[in-house]
Amino acid sequence: SLTGPPNVHSNPNVASFPLMASTCMKLLLFLAPCVTRGITTSVTITPIQKVLQLMSDMVAKGTKEKQDEEVKFTAFSEWCGNTKRMKADEIAAGNEKMDELKAFIDKSVVKIKKLTER
Repeated sequence: SLTGPPNVHSNPNVASFPLMASTCMKLLLFLAPCVTRGITTSVTITPIQKVLQLMSDMVAKGTKEKQDEEVKFTAFSEWCGNTKRMKADEIAAGNEKMDELKAFIDKSVVKIKKLTER
């Protein structure tokens, strides 16, 4: 026969029983709507799942656009480098041609002076 409440201090399992029961009840109350929703309806998407899906789609779209932009920038950068190199070569060739023409002019001036002095 039971002669009173159990001695809580002597049995640790008895002391934690109210806490475990409370936790289990909270968990049951939290999961019950989830279980019943899954049974009564087919696939429903919660607002949180929709937001997560939208964010995932945004990340995928952003990643693809970034890759596309990197490809375009690489092509543009290569074009800029090639154009810069070509223009530098053209400028160098133009400067060389100017030097040649100046030398020709100087020779011609000297030749003209010699021919007119005679």
